[in-house]
Amino acid sequence: MKFTIILMSVLSVMFLFMHEFDACYRKEWKMFKFLRNFNENTQYLIFLYIHIPITLFLLYYLWTVINFNNIILWIIVNVFFVLHLVIHLIARKWKSNVFTEIHSFIFIVGAAITSFINLFLVKYY
Repeated sequence: MKFTIILMSVLSVMFLFMHEFDACYRKEWKMFKFLRNFNENTQYLIFLYIHIPITLFLLYYLWTVINFNNIILWIIVNVFFVLHLVIHLIARKWKSNVFTEIHSFIFIVGAAITSFINLFLVKYY
C-alpha cells in the first residue's frame, strides 16, 4: 500500500503541475480580481513568481511522502487537491473562467481523484 500512496501522491502533484502549465497558457491570472489593477505583463509575472514557493513546497511534500514522515501535511495537501476541484467547479459559472477545455478539467479532476484515493489509504500511511 505504501507504493500506492507514493504513486497517487506523485500523480496528484503531476496533475497539479500540468494544470498550472495550462493555467499559464490560459492566463488564469485574469480570474483574480486583485490582479486586475495591474497591466497584463505584471499580472503574469506575479502569477509566475508566486509559483516558485508553491513548486518548492510540492517538492518538499513529495519528499515527506517518500519518507512517510508528515501525515498531517499529507492529509492537508490531499484535502486541498480535492477542494481545488470544488473551487474550479464553482468557478465554471464565472465570466472570467478560463478553464473551458476538457484538457483543463482532466488535470484538475486527475489531481482530485488521486488525492481522494490517497485519503482512503490514510490508515496505511
